[in-house]
Amino acid sequence: MTPSPTHSPAAAPVPAHLEPLHLTTFSNPHLRVLRARIPPSSHTLFHTHALDSVYIHLATCPLTSRTLPSASDPTPPAPTPPTSAKRLRPTFGGVEYAAHAATPLVHRVENDSACTAWDCLDVELLTPEGEPSRISSPSGVIGPGGEAVPCEPLGSGARVAVYRAALGAGGGEGE
Repeated sequence: MTPSPTHSPAAAPVPAHLEPLHLTTFSNPHLRVLRARIPPSSHTLFHTHALDSVYIHLATCPLTSRTLPSASDPTPPAPTPPTSAKRLRPTFGGVEYAAHAATPLVHRVENDSACTAWDCLDVELLTPEGEPSRISSPSGVIGPGGEAVPCEPLGSGARVAVYRAALGAGGGEGE
C-alpha cells in the first residue's frame, strides 16, 4: 500500500478538508464540497470528519476504512496507533448521509484495488444544525429543455433529504 506523500504513521489526524487527497472544489457559507480521489493501492492520511456529510460515490472500488480509538480511550497512544478495520464496497452513483457532527469519524481510507482509483464527493454541511435550509424539496429541478424532472427519493437524515434526478443524454451540458 503506497502512502500519500506526506504520510507519517504517528502524525495527528488532520481535518478532512486539509487531507491532501481531499480537494476542496466548492465552498460557500452553507456547504463545502470535497473531492476525494485515492489512487490504486494507496491511502489517505488519518483525517477527521467532524461535519455532517453527504457522500456521492463516483467509482466502484473496494476500500478499507481504518478508524482510530476514541479520544476518550484510556489506552496511551503508540507510535503506530491501533486501528479497527472496516471493509467498504461503495458503488458508482451510491449516496450516503453521515451525522459526523454528533460523532466525528477519525479514519484513514485505503484503496485495496490494484487498478481502479476511488473517487467520491463529500458534501460537508457548514450550517449548524437547527438553522433553516434554503432548499426544502426537489420540486425545482428543471431539465435542459425547461421540463420538470422527476426525482426519486434515496433517503433522508435529520438534516438532509437526498433525491436522484435522471437527466436524458446530454442533460445539463453547458448549463
